[in-house]
Amino acid sequence: MSKFVKFIIWFVVIVLVLLGIIYFSYSQNRQFFNSDNESLQAQADQLLTDNRALLDNPLDQGLEPVEPINSADHLWGDAQAPVHLIVYVDFDCPFCAEYQQTLQQVQEKYQDKVIIAFRNYPLASHQQAIPAALAAECASDQGKFLEMAEKLYANQKESKNETAEFIKDAEELGLDKEEFKKCLLEERYKEEIIANKAEAEKYGVTGTPTTFLGQQLLPGAYQFNDFEDQTGRKYDGLKTLIDKALQ
Repeated sequence: MSKFVKFIIWFVVIVLVLLGIIYFSYSQNRQFFNSDNESLQAQADQLLTDNRALLDNPLDQGLEPVEPINSADHLWGDAQAPVHLIVYVDFDCPFCAEYQQTLQQVQEKYQDKVIIAFRNYPLASHQQAIPAALAAECASDQGKFLEMAEKLYANQKESKNETAEFIKDAEELGLDKEEFKKCLLEERYKEEIIANKAEAEKYGVTGTPTTFLGQQLLPGAYQFNDFEDQTGRKYDGLKTLIDKALQ
């Protein structure tokens, strides 16, 4: 057998081995990600199951009625809208970033018929939750709460929710940089943010996002359209719930 033929044989063997390694790695990763997605879905379904009583009769669980929309809230929509949504968020929460898109659907469909009020609920498990909430509050001082919220959710994907990035975002939004920086560094609204969270727990809020439609508590990134959990139980989506409230 010539050296050239031997070389070809060894080359083919090496290529096949490498292809085998790549395929094995892909299969393992695919299994991991599928498992991870299934785990997330299971967590979402469990959240609905755990809060089923709250969904049906929140005030029967010994909870206080949620405080109506007031001047301290950050509003999105027409102040005269007949339907009020109160949403507790954590700007370092990926589910909140996802839910923001659902709320955008609500605004696009219902416009002056729905007003959305945002309140802070920074989770202890999210290191940048309070700093990000502070950035949103400081931006609100200059009339840019919603715009900063969009920036904060976008920053999540690149793990950029930190002071330097907040200041950069403020500049891009046309805010007074020095005033924003002063507000941020002195943690002007930290006590208010923490108090906001403590108050929310009296209403049954345990995670983010959590939405109230009237006194009805809707846990998690609630879907726009009707849906069902893994047990087969069906739930009205935001669209159906809002349509009923408008009747």
